Amino acid sequence: MRTNSLMAGCLGLMGLVVALVIPSPASSATIYQCAHKVNGQLRVVSAPSDCLPSENAIGLSIPIIVHGSVTFPGGGAPGIVVTNAAIGFSLVRIQPGQYAATFDSAFPSAPDCQATALNPPVNVIGYCTTITPAATTGVGIACRFFDSTGASLRDQDFTLMCVLAE
Repeated sequence: MRTNSLMAGCLGLMGLVVALVIPSPASSATIYQCAHKVNGQLRVVSAPSDCLPSENAIGLSIPIIVHGSVTFPGGGAPGIVVTNAAIGFSLVRIQPGQYAATFDSAFPSAPDCQATALNPPVNVIGYCTTITPAATTGVGIACRFFDSTGASLRDQDFTLMCVLAE
């Protein structure tokens, strides 16, 4: 019986963590809990001061994450905004293979960002990377691929993930 209630509590906490992280990509997320000193039972509270004398306060800091996939179904077009299932950012195509990502909400400080190519074709040569240091409001991205037959610069589907661990 005690195992079932502990498992239910853990599952509830995991759901709360997901709910706090995903909808608000650029806000600080800290979960406060009280752990009973004798039996270890946890409960989520608004602040450490809500804990009883028989409980220890616990603060869990959750990293702030922005991520999404960018695809070019028709090869893109100059000056259009290209987003596909993005969580927390929009993207502007500056020229083939070069983009500016703007975060939906500003981070409290500059996050670490990584761009990665999605399923690059075997007949092209290229790379994906961030080309400007990430700022609190956005980052520049290069995902440059060259067709080996004509050496033309082309757009390539990619993912972007930015994380700020506090």
